Amino acid sequence: MALNLEPIVGFIQRVTGFELFSKDVYYLDHFPSQVVPSDVLLISVTAVVISLVATLYPSWQASRLPPAEALRYE
Repeated sequence: MALNLEPIVGFIQRVTGFELFSKDVYYLDHFPSQVVPSDVLLISVTAVVISLVATLYPSWQASRLPPAEALRYE
């Protein structure tokens, strides 16, 4: 999205008829955006690690429960 920010903002402004960032207020003639591959990689890896770590405690709890006990209340 950062690479196509100008067309996206222009589309939203045309559809809504509302100027999102008024030039009188923000003094911007364009939206600066830069994609840094190392940042994208760091964010992606961190998101995957957090997702995996978030599954450890529930998995550990489920592994301690006998299968017959888990199915009894289903």
